[in-house]
Amino acid sequence: MSELAEAAADRDSPDAGHEASGPDLFGPGAADTQPDSSVLPSACIHVTPDKVSFGGKKIGEQAVAPLEVSACGGVPLELYSLQIEEGSSPDFGVDTTPLEHEPTPDYPVVVPAGGTVVVNVHYIPDAENPVVEGKIVLDEGTLLIASNAAQAGTKVALSGAGVG
Repeated sequence: MSELAEAAADRDSPDAGHEASGPDLFGPGAADTQPDSSVLPSACIHVTPDKVSFGGKKIGEQAVAPLEVSACGGVPLELYSLQIEEGSSPDFGVDTTPLEHEPTPDYPVVVPAGGTVVVNVHYIPDAENPVVEGKIVLDEGTLLIASNAAQAGTKVALSGAGVG
């Protein structure tokens, strides 16, 4: 059939001028139709800086580094927890007092889309770090940020060394 004949046949069909799109919302099985969650917008997280090196710090003295946690998507970011990962040096900690409250899965801190909050990571070395083959062995750790962001379990690498 020629293109002209196909166009004429389409014009004369009962559905002419009505383009079908999406699922049939009123026909059989319509109640079972669910939105495709893969196309729903999701939250985005951006942490600055993405790693913190405290360098050498005197034993027993606290060093503090502010971290900016931003909602970079068009959806509010929900922070569920900020904690130092198990196995990290105990010399690292996180201070969430700049937030409106301590975040939990049941009561998250909500960062509006495009907004930013600040938390502080601290380092208090409790001993001088050893030197092996001429290099200081660093204290290392990781800050874990649990949120509703598409990137599951955001991590910030931490390092520092206690000096005498």
